[in-house]
Amino acid sequence: MPQVTKDFSIMGSTLKPGGNLNAASMIGRLRPGQKLSLRRQPGNPIDHRAIYVMWGTWPLGYVPAGLAAIVAPLMDAGVNVIAQKAPNGMFGVCQLAYIEPAPKAVEPKADAPVETAELISVEEAEALITKEALNAEPNTDPTAESV
Repeated sequence: MPQVTKDFSIMGSTLKPGGNLNAASMIGRLRPGQKLSLRRQPGNPIDHRAIYVMWGTWPLGYVPAGLAAIVAPLMDAGVNVIAQKAPNGMFGVCQLAYIEPAPKAVEPKADAPVETAELISVEEAEALITKEALNAEPNTDPTAESV
């Protein structure tokens, strides 16, 4: 499966409790390509799919909600999602990347009826077709094409 890479702007930057530096000044210190970490926040009262962006122990803000809606279930399923400051050098723009998992095959439910087809011989099929043709109503539509 191919690698998926998404650029995003850090959202919801706030002051770090107990510190003199705020998230905006920390974001400004990031160098292009600098590694970041992502932390899921399923207990977030605003959005149960919230993903926090961290630089070491410094919280910087959140992955935008629309992107988090896609990435949070992947993280919850164990997909490794990596993040970095985007190489473009634009303030607050980051990247995340992951390998998209292969689609899972759908297993039939144990109690679901399973449809099976009976194999018949060519001769039996020809006999059925001939029998159906003989029993069919003739086409009386003058505009219909004949075969």
